[in-house]
Amino acid sequence: MRLGKILLSSVGAAALIGFQLLVPASAAAQTVSPCCAKICAPGGTSAACQEILVGGLGTNPGPTLAHGCVDVELNGGLGDVCYGGRILSTAPTPALLEGCLCILGGPGGPGQCVSIPSGATLTPEQCTAESVAQCGDNVTTTPNDPACGGGNCEAPGCCVGATSCTDLSTASQCAGAGETFVAGHVCSDSECAVNLCGNGKCDPGETNASCPQDCPAASGCCQVGTSHCFECGDARCGSAACTPNGTCSIVPNGDGTSRGSCAGQ
Repeated sequence: MRLGKILLSSVGAAALIGFQLLVPASAAAQTVSPCCAKICAPGGTSAACQEILVGGLGTNPGPTLAHGCVDVELNGGLGDVCYGGRILSTAPTPALLEGCLCILGGPGGPGQCVSIPSGATLTPEQCTAESVAQCGDNVTTTPNDPACGGGNCEAPGCCVGATSCTDLSTASQCAGAGETFVAGHVCSDSECAVNLCGNGKCDPGETNASCPQDCPAASGCCQVGTSHCFECGDARCGSAACTPNGTCSIVPNGDGTSRGSCAGQ
């Protein structure tokens, strides 16, 4: 099986790979890729994404053309390529590809795995977790798997704490104060974003509306027309811009009248 030029930084190229992976490969890969590898849950049960199936398995995680994983051996120096996840899904959000894509670089090659469609770089372990999460019904779990030491299965996910996120966690492991477990996701996913609200710092992305305790309302004033000046936050400001740390002043018109003016500090 031959693929054209592949650039991991291009979502369009990733989409091309996804469609071509639906075509049976002429030779199976000799090693198990991160996309098709097992995840060992605490207690010894394994979970692994199975070979891509087209149609018939469209209820979990949502209607989709196909989901599963595939390993492909390529010529031309690219080495092995693998993909695990969904292709042409419509729920919970429409996506051409959603999962993990790896160009492994051949035997001994450094390899690279990315989350699709975000493009975030993943470790092999994160890739396996993402693949399993997005393969839906096409995942095989093996209780008491000798490769994992035996035991009961818990779905892997990310554990979001007050200041950090931990991959390949389980609900029972992620039960500390302030921790939130998100099944089927890794820390590079938006669902696992760390909530820094309450740390006393107005972090990027936080606003007064989303985190008033860290991002107090801006002080200052707004200029309304040529006659009025109000404190920022006053409903009478309407769409007028707030001048941070500005102050209202009265300016004589020279005819016995005066007008309000907002001047910045």
